[in-house]
Amino acid sequence: MTVKRFIISFLAMSVLSALPTQSKAFDGNRKGFILGGGLGFGSVMFSITEKPFLDGLPSQSRFSFMGSFKIGYAVNDHLEIYIGDKESLLTDILPTRAGLYVYGLLSVGVSYYFRNSTPTPYLSTGIGKSYLVAPLDRDLESWFGNGLYAGIGLELEKHLGVEFELVYGKPESDNYIFEGLVPRLLFVLSGY
Repeated sequence: MTVKRFIISFLAMSVLSALPTQSKAFDGNRKGFILGGGLGFGSVMFSITEKPFLDGLPSQSRFSFMGSFKIGYAVNDHLEIYIGDKESLLTDILPTRAGLYVYGLLSVGVSYYFRNSTPTPYLSTGIGKSYLVAPLDRDLESWFGNGLYAGIGLELEKHLGVEFELVYGKPESDNYIFEGLVPRLLFVLSGY
């Protein structure tokens, strides 16, 4: 799964970088093509329930490094529509499943900026597919489900901002249900 996503991302970036400069994708105006990402930290609060008996393990909370990525189009200087990915790193979530996990949400999202000029506050929201995968260990199963997020941010100056988000997801495997809530703080860069 991770290798396929890397290949798709690499091909998309290769195609986008090969576009002629006359396309004016990064002309400094928010309207048009957008590309962004962020890094930060947060806490993954989660519970795991075993199927079919729904016996739950104690709820846990873990500090985590976070990342995000988005690519899309801004229909005007206030509204962006994009596909995004929000990820958190976790280790050893189950006693029988030791390893590195990536808990994330691949979503369709929108952001609304309140002003044309910086600094400007903005709101974001999205819905999509949540996942819990072990990219370094093929023996560990991948979990998939639904999820959503909401956030508030401040673009401090063009292309640079800070944002706080709440990400919720409920991926499942054949044997377990993982339910997670992630409050996160990110420092973001946006190209437009």
